[in-house]
Amino acid sequence: MAISPWLGSIVLAGLIANSSLADSCPKVVIPLQVSEAASRFLPATKWDDRTIVWVDDRCRKQPHAAIVGTTTDGKQVAIFSHGLTHPPELLQLSYRQDNAVTNRVKVISGKDLARLATLSAGVVPAGLGAWGTCEVLRLDDGEVDAVYIYWNHRSQQLDYWQN
Repeated sequence: MAISPWLGSIVLAGLIANSSLADSCPKVVIPLQVSEAASRFLPATKWDDRTIVWVDDRCRKQPHAAIVGTTTDGKQVAIFSHGLTHPPELLQLSYRQDNAVTNRVKVISGKDLARLATLSAGVVPAGLGAWGTCEVLRLDDGEVDAVYIYWNHRSQQLDYWQN
């Protein structure tokens, strides 16, 4: 049985109007909503719509919106773990302007980060969690070492690892 276009548009409009439903449906939330939410909570940060990704950093098979912005002190990463109507989890990364990590963001598996860290540093980043299901944000400009942002399950906050 096919759903009529009329009924489908009503369902879609209901999801967009109900932000708690939209937060749990990544394909419904549009980038403008993410950057507007970030700006509402952190107006001094210049948020980059091109960096919006969906990441399951808590290993719960529930991806959350993430966005990267620039402040006078460096980069700021916001992950909306509790939806766009609640303040995001934040991580401030300090970089000098002449060596700044650009806003290229990629989602990788925690398993890949654990493998990379073990090969290059001999240890897994503290609190990385369930490697097979958690996802990690990778910020990279191709010049300086990439920064890997993940949820630290020990400290219960965003953390990062850099080679």
